[in-house]
Amino acid sequence: CSMSEALQQLGASLRRDRRCGIGCDVVLRCGDTDIPAQLSVVCALSPVLSKALTGAFKETAARAIELPDVDPAHVAFALDHCCGAVEDIDPQMALPLLSLADRWQMKPLQSSCESALRAMLDASNAKAIAEGARACNCPDLAADAQLLADDESTVLQSLSARKLRLAHAVTCLREDAARH
Repeated sequence: CSMSEALQQLGASLRRDRRCGIGCDVVLRCGDTDIPAQLSVVCALSPVLSKALTGAFKETAARAIELPDVDPAHVAFALDHCCGAVEDIDPQMALPLLSLADRWQMKPLQSSCESALRAMLDASNAKAIAEGARACNCPDLAADAQLLADDESTVLQSLSARKLRLAHAVTCLREDAARH
């Protein structure tokens, strides 16, 4: 078995164990939903969560982190993804996951979210992606999305100006025809 296959098997075992509660010794509490996890895995995936669970904080003794403002589906996806799940990132989840990855310093998830957002980037979502990327410290993605948003805005302004000139020309032609 190759190293890549061994890592995939390890990730699959960690995901399965977490979902079944095997070896779970911490809880990520999202509102009313408890997500069990393995301390060693959480600490390896996120330096922020690692400090919360191993530092001089109440979370250390309680072995639980309260996350009232975080969607449990996003937390579960983030844990699975960082343990090697190769699921595509749902476009509806991409910006919230990017925000979570930024908050928790989960670099692999952040990179995957940036790739997913680039793949879905178009004129209809460029402004929202630019704003989200700026908020999540992704300057390259923010710049690319802003460029597309600006281009779209320039095109729309140009079309609006052209439409106004055309409307004016039609009005002049009608007035001219009415005089003759």
